[in-house]
Amino acid sequence: MDLRSRQVAFEKREQRLAQLEASHRHLESLLEDWHQLARDHCLGILPEKAMVGPQLLRMRIETLQKKELLLTADKGRLDCRSVGRLAVVLVIDRIFSDLAELQSSCSKELGGETTVNIYSKTFIINL
Repeated sequence: MDLRSRQVAFEKREQRLAQLEASHRHLESLLEDWHQLARDHCLGILPEKAMVGPQLLRMRIETLQKKELLLTADKGRLDCRSVGRLAVVLVIDRIFSDLAELQSSCSKELGGETTVNIYSKTFIINL
């Protein structure tokens, strides 16, 4: 191999080295971003342990997912209870409407001599 071809090969290696160094700096920067993300979102964990890697971040994500599932289930139960309460209120409104009609018809039949108060009763409904 002559001197000229050795110089060309050396320049190619230098270019490759520069590319690898730039790639290395970029990957180090990304790794630091991931470490910062782990430190920020794994509160209550010692900083040394936050550097353990993706396992800790994965555990945090799984914990948050479990909490989300529980909150979603609780919301569903509360929505069902709300629908149930609304149905009860609608039934009670219908009952009062029917009772008002009954009171009206009773008053007509009795000739208006007697007043029947159907609203004095208090209804307590626990769902």
